[in-house]
Amino acid sequence: MTTDFLQTLVSSIAWLLPLLIAAVVTLFFVWKRYTDDLWWADFWVCVPLVGKMRRWKQQTHGIENIATWKDAGLPPAEESLCSTYIDKLPKVDQRVFERASEYLKITHQNGRSPMSTFMFVALILLTIAEAAGTGMLIAPFVASEITGNQMVWIGYVIATVMAVGLLGLTHAAGSAVYKRSAIKKALGSVNATVEGYTGHKISSGDDQQVDKDASPKVRFGSRVLEGAHDRGSLVVPIVAIALLAVLLIGITWMRIKGLQIEMTNHVADHGQLAASGGSNPFPAVPGLDASTPMPTDVADSSRAAQQTVDHELSSEMFSQGIAGAIVLAIIYVITQALGFFQAFGSSFIGDGKNAYRQTFGHTSFQSYQAKHIKPALDRGNMRLTELRSHLGREVPKYREYVSKVSCSDYYRRKVEEETALTPAARHTQQTDVAPVSRAVGQPAQQSASQESVNVVQAAETLPLFSDVARIAERILDEPDQERRKVILDIAAENSVERRSSILSAVQTLKAHRKAAAEQARLEDDILGDI
Repeated sequence: MTTDFLQTLVSSIAWLLPLLIAAVVTLFFVWKRYTDDLWWADFWVCVPLVGKMRRWKQQTHGIENIATWKDAGLPPAEESLCSTYIDKLPKVDQRVFERASEYLKITHQNGRSPMSTFMFVALILLTIAEAAGTGMLIAPFVASEITGNQMVWIGYVIATVMAVGLLGLTHAAGSAVYKRSAIKKALGSVNATVEGYTGHKISSGDDQQVDKDASPKVRFGSRVLEGAHDRGSLVVPIVAIALLAVLLIGITWMRIKGLQIEMTNHVADHGQLAASGGSNPFPAVPGLDASTPMPTDVADSSRAAQQTVDHELSSEMFSQGIAGAIVLAIIYVITQALGFFQAFGSSFIGDGKNAYRQTFGHTSFQSYQAKHIKPALDRGNMRLTELRSHLGREVPKYREYVSKVSCSDYYRRKVEEETALTPAARHTQQTDVAPVSRAVGQPAQQSASQESVNVVQAAETLPLFSDVARIAERILDEPDQERRKVILDIAAENSVERRSSILSAVQTLKAHRKAAAEQARLEDDILGDI
């Protein structure tokens, strides 16, 4: 009983393999889709007993000591909560968004979007189907020294590699054809020259106004072309078409060859049966020997009928086999055509893919924030309020010095930290924090007064987490004067303009701290007289 069950399972698992592969792929993409989803993250925060909120509410040790988390702005539990809702959000500020959006407009890609999840899953299922059909087709040609199940398994593996490789090739072909057609549309002809093109490359993160006076063709070429003679290539599409044609011809040949082998075996079996055609095929009649030969007329008639049946069976078998090969060929053509047109309609050229990741197809920063950022921040702030209320009840002293940093503030900090790392952002910061200079011919006293006003105004508008501001804070916090000079020299990066910006930021921060200290002293004096 057990042996029969195992044999049945082993013989049927080869047929179930495509379904198992499809199920695993589907589960993976469902998991990947909802792992990055806001509601999935929120579920694991608030789920009873095992949720993250339960663990955060227990992290009360040391939160009453403000000095331990003052630099971070909020206690570890609250910072972990904010990270849960913010880490998976794109860190894009309005300047980066506007540059990426302008890049897409200049390169005529502002209406494009990547392949949808539905189409991706459809391509996966079609690829599995064509791999299953091809695997069963080539299994008899794998080797004759192995078992039937081993043939099927090896055939599946070979067919899957072929199907995935061909799909990738047709996808690359679609992208190549789109690039060539986009260049032709922008330049008017693939043979057209671009007057004024210098070869200077502009990415989606660069200032898109640097070439605003250039012609549309030059602006397009500076962002898309890899060189003055780059017009795309048709090598990949030609290779994909040739390979698909060879594969379809090979599939048809293998199917016909397999049918011939099956029909030969079938005819041979019937030939062996016909070799004993002189014997009586009917049940024995009492009183007659069963081996008595049939009359010649009856034997000839029986043989002719058998040949007619063999011919009809062979013809039917061949028709069914060819029909199966045609169906498999249609699946191949549909899969590759779908992959080609999806790549043609969803691929990007130049730095367009990165630009889309910064905008998600939105043309307005407000709509982008409302769709992709605000829901997560609102949900995070709601959970943060709940956590702070609990921590305040558990640790009364913390309630007196509760953090004022929200998830929105934490997100802005992360955005500023990430954008400060880019060269474009650093250049912007250098130009934004301009050194305070004295006007020519201005009286010294009036200049000093005006400089004081400028310092106060700059202190109010100084970005809290900007690159220059962090350097200025580090310089002021360093007690050793020689080390302060070293920090300034390293941070200036041999740039006079950056050095002036840092010194201006130090002066601004110093005045801001002095004003804060004066305010604190004044408050102490007032409160002390009461």
